[in-house]
Amino acid sequence: MPEPWDDIVKQIRLPSDLALAMDTKTGAVKLMLGQIGLDFLVFRIDGISRVYTRAAATGGKSGITIELTGRLPGGSALAWDPATETPPEIPGKGGALVEIRTAAAGRHFAFDTVPSGVADAVGTVGKSLAASSWTGPVALIHFDPNAGWLFAAHARILGQADLEFVFNDPDIHGVLITVTKGKNDKPNVLDGLYAEVLYRKVTGAVGVHEGTLTHPKSIQSINFGAFEMTLPSFYLAIYTNGDFKIDMGFPHDLDGSKSAVADGRDLFGRGGVLLRETRRARPQGPAAGVTGQGHLQPRDRDRHRASGRHPEGA
Repeated sequence: MPEPWDDIVKQIRLPSDLALAMDTKTGAVKLMLGQIGLDFLVFRIDGISRVYTRAAATGGKSGITIELTGRLPGGSALAWDPATETPPEIPGKGGALVEIRTAAAGRHFAFDTVPSGVADAVGTVGKSLAASSWTGPVALIHFDPNAGWLFAAHARILGQADLEFVFNDPDIHGVLITVTKGKNDKPNVLDGLYAEVLYRKVTGAVGVHEGTLTHPKSIQSINFGAFEMTLPSFYLAIYTNGDFKIDMGFPHDLDGSKSAVADGRDLFGRGGVLLRETRRARPQGPAAGVTGQGHLQPRDRDRHRASGRHPEGA
């Protein structure tokens, strides 16, 4: 070989464990690289091969196969067509360690309508960042010179735990954590967890501090022997004007999905408790007790108690 190509070729060093093989019967050509020795926790990749088989290049397939050998999940080898297939999913791996789904920050931005919760707020920011909003006015969020900073983020951990955060001074700020069942054993212990801490404005002069908790399914049920009890969801709201609300699984609109459940051999019950004080939230008149069956003012309530009669709605 003429100069300088002879010297250049001499400098090229192919791996000693690189091999090329051909199957004369099937026409398959295989390029193998061994002795890789890559360790991933309990797994190990010893070799990688690229195989081309002309006969397999039909039906939309490329005829190319990537093969991995070593100590792998489910056996000692994995193979797939890189042109038409995704790499095999590793059993038990679950999702990525951290997946950022939403991340936004800006100043002097405010929501058109104050969101009802953290998920609503983060979802609104996500919609505003969609490509459809790039060529026109930002939907659901507007510029407000009196507004402070807006931060919103949504991260998914191990494909199962969602952490959402929003801060929009002075309208809303809070954190939401939810966990669902997946392929990772450790997060599965918290399957069903819903925990939210939030502050938001209700009116121009009144705000509310809220907390919501639904226990993980692993500790939601308590067995007392004769019956089993399922804990309700808990909700607490404290308003800046002194009002409050305590909701322990109350079946609003006869929906008992968040209620306490007692399940025994001969007994099944579902219910909840609702305590609230809203007198200060009604500056134009006294608080009224309202039910689906009647309307009872506090003065009428006292009069009926004195008479010993109990009207509908009391």
